[in-house]
Amino acid sequence: MKNNYRAINYIDKFSCLADKCPDTCCAGWAIEIDENSLEKYNNVRSDYSHVLRERIDADECVFRQKENGDCSFLCENKLCDMYIALGEDSLCDTCRLYPRHIEEFEDAYEMNLSVSCPEAARILLEQDGPIAMLDTGKYEVASNSEDEEAGDKKADNKKTENEENDEIFNSELYDLLIETRESLIEIVRNRSVSYSVRAAQIVKAASKLQDRLDSLDVIETDADSLNEESEDLFYLIKDAFDCLKELEYLKDSREAQLNKAENILYSEGYEYWRKLHVEFEKYCAENELKLEVKKEQITAYYLYSYFCGAVYDDYVFAKAFGAVMHTALINELWIVKWIQNNKRICNEDMVTVLYEYARELENSNPNLIHMDEMMDDLKIDADMIFIH
Repeated sequence: MKNNYRAINYIDKFSCLADKCPDTCCAGWAIEIDENSLEKYNNVRSDYSHVLRERIDADECVFRQKENGDCSFLCENKLCDMYIALGEDSLCDTCRLYPRHIEEFEDAYEMNLSVSCPEAARILLEQDGPIAMLDTGKYEVASNSEDEEAGDKKADNKKTENEENDEIFNSELYDLLIETRESLIEIVRNRSVSYSVRAAQIVKAASKLQDRLDSLDVIETDADSLNEESEDLFYLIKDAFDCLKELEYLKDSREAQLNKAENILYSEGYEYWRKLHVEFEKYCAENELKLEVKKEQITAYYLYSYFCGAVYDDYVFAKAFGAVMHTALINELWIVKWIQNNKRICNEDMVTVLYEYARELENSNPNLIHMDEMMDDLKIDADMIFIH
């Protein structure tokens, strides 16, 4: 069967900022090395081979980290020492592809740009038109230098590495998830109604689908809006915010940041929280920050990136609800940034909040799994608000 390749419609806009990046991707997480690259490093026969042995943990298949969390190959000027010494072909798959995020579904491969990268986050928030996953006909790579045949070979290799997933792959569920995702994306794009209405429709549709996974009925989307004047919503978002504190922290400073944010947002109760939201929305409107569009794009991003992964774990509701809650939590952190900046915020600030949020969540598989579990635990509370 011919492989299907899809990519987000703005992927070609990305170009690595290298040493101009405001926050390097080569720090704070263990960078995994693929088997082919590890073998290639073991076969290097030059003066640089001793550097590779010192800086690579071959047993764990990762690059070693410095005491401050930086990759051992990261130079002071934010460039890669291995790249300088051995060239672009020396990069492992993770470094070559990042921030391109690939999801595999039996014979289908989807590529998005992870917003844990500052430049990818900026590109997403600057999208004014609808985002979409488009057929590409080939396997896109970071260097854009491999032809389609080479790309097909790499995809087949990746498929072999995931035989265990293939054995349990539910094609019928996957087709339903693809169909459902397109329905959810249509809801997200519907700018004739407020974002809060769209968010409520997504949650209701996902909840009903989760309750009847074996049914192929058309999903319902006649939910009321995400009632921002409801105190129940205040507690739901507060509970979701608490979920962030349950994750492992990739940066030591993250715990203190979340504690400060929690105090700012929730310590004075619902009425103050609602007042902050009204003021923030007014500020964004007056300064043409297109808050509704940004929320739309973030929700669509999370749906495209993770929703169909429910074919492997059945977390249909958790992934759709998570897309809405991630958007809500990022908005909460935008409000915190706005307050900390004397009630001022710009696009650059919003980009920073987005990629810092995504980096803590998406650069850790345990965090992604744990977040799905916690979002699923909130289903009863969400149903009480959205299912009428």
